[in-house]
Amino acid sequence: MHEETFGLGCKVDHGSFTHSYELETAFGKDNTCGVMNSPISLVMGGDYKLNDKTNVDYTMRIASDISYNQNVEHELSEKCSLTVGQSFDSANIEGKEPAYKLGFGLNYKL
Repeated sequence: MHEETFGLGCKVDHGSFTHSYELETAFGKDNTCGVMNSPISLVMGGDYKLNDKTNVDYTMRIASDISYNQNVEHELSEKCSLTVGQSFDSANIEGKEPAYKLGFGLNYKL
């Protein structure tokens, strides 16, 4: 796999929150895959520790399409946790795959 991209970004830690932001630019032949047919895309993500038992993380990409993923994990007990995940991808709005997905998970540690 060969990609012709260059990115510049930053990471911000603030208490129990972490965010990262990156501007990415394509410089190959097909460099119109970014925002409004430009070569520039924005990528970001974050991680939040809401309390001792709950964590939220997300990623987002804004380019010719927009995608977003988010997970919330909550510890129910020392061995059991519940996860709720959701995702959206505008590339699938008129496709066979659904653009929005929601999922639930129950994790148990032996």
